[in-house]
Amino acid sequence: MKSFALVTLLLSGLVLGTSGRLLADTRVGTDNRPRWLTELSTASRVGYDSNLYAVDNSRPGVPLADRGAWNGSFGFKVAVSVSALADAPKDALQLGYAPTFTWFEGASGENYTQHRFTLLSAGRRDAWSWSFDNTATYIHGPDDSPRFNTYNIFGMGFVRDRRSQLQDAGKGWLRYDGAGYFVRGTLAAQVCDYRTELRAPTAAEAGRLNWVDRNDLNGGFDLGWKVSPATSLFVGGRWGRQQQATTPWMPKSSSNRYTRALLGLEGRPAKWLSCSLVGGPDFRRYAAATQCMTDRTPVTWHYAANATATLGAADSLAFTAKQERWLSSTGQSAYDGKSLSLTWQHGFNEVWGLSLGAQLQQGKYPSPIVRNDVLYAGQAQLRWRASRQWVATLDATLQDAGDLLDLPAAAGRGFRRTVVGFGIQYSP
Repeated sequence: MKSFALVTLLLSGLVLGTSGRLLADTRVGTDNRPRWLTELSTASRVGYDSNLYAVDNSRPGVPLADRGAWNGSFGFKVAVSVSALADAPKDALQLGYAPTFTWFEGASGENYTQHRFTLLSAGRRDAWSWSFDNTATYIHGPDDSPRFNTYNIFGMGFVRDRRSQLQDAGKGWLRYDGAGYFVRGTLAAQVCDYRTELRAPTAAEAGRLNWVDRNDLNGGFDLGWKVSPATSLFVGGRWGRQQQATTPWMPKSSSNRYTRALLGLEGRPAKWLSCSLVGGPDFRRYAAATQCMTDRTPVTWHYAANATATLGAADSLAFTAKQERWLSSTGQSAYDGKSLSLTWQHGFNEVWGLSLGAQLQQGKYPSPIVRNDVLYAGQAQLRWRASRQWVATLDATLQDAGDLLDLPAAAGRGFRRTVVGFGIQYSP
């Protein structure tokens, strides 16, 4: 704890010492970075997590319940425009790298390092336009699972995401615009390569989780009509495949192929509102040889919504909603994941800002699995822009989780967690 406090005090002193001299830069600062350097920043944070393993119960001899820990992190981010180096548009090709080192006081077994690599490309030529972005994340962390007693899937996810793994998520589209219409081809992929040890469920290893690899690949097209200069309606389809690994002691899986029919709205229906809304039925067909789900050809619903309302010069409201069927990281099953979030941003002036948010996440498993986990969360962050280069934040997150089934088999799947922290970011 002393080391974290010392780092925080030193960084705070730098901010306080430079804020008075550089405060004018907040209003009239200039950026002297070369055109090809699109981002350069460093950030540090110190905080406290009241429930590091996100459980309220423990296996005998394994004290995970409500275990608090001070923690700290340090990282930097650099992004360059490769295309700008060749005197081409800056957005044509950008590469980025962002490592973050995170450590826990009294729980060094949870320390991990995250390396994030990004590739972005966007542009337009005559009637053609395109966008592509890909993020590859490598985490060097613990290589085995704690020995849980019971767990909530969202709390388990916080622990899993500190383990050794490689994840890659990419999406892109190519679009042709005609007079009053457009045609767009799409492609998306998500790959989760978990690199923790797989252990058979023997008595000595009871409680350990086996995170199995999973991936999703889909492509399709959209046909759209421009109902106004800034707003379009479209219909589309996606054809995809999900794969979930198995183990010798867990031969079932929920690997499947799927088809989605979509109806959507995107653009700016009003000057104060921008949005993207898309949804429709999702038709699945699970592999017969390893089928876990009771229903081999279910029909579910898929939707994704994003909307941002500008309420005035100092206020904005952002809403997101999503539902999709995804594969369980612990193997065998699939689940319908739902998330809702609402965030209010307010700027008191050019220096001070506040954001408040609320979030709901639900993971409902179809038969034969008996699980319907939920996580409620509230977040608050106070921002202080001490100068053009320095930003300090104070944040707090409250979480309350449980299982909506309220059955004896679901006992112990709830937890409460509080996370608070103080952070500093510097961008030269």
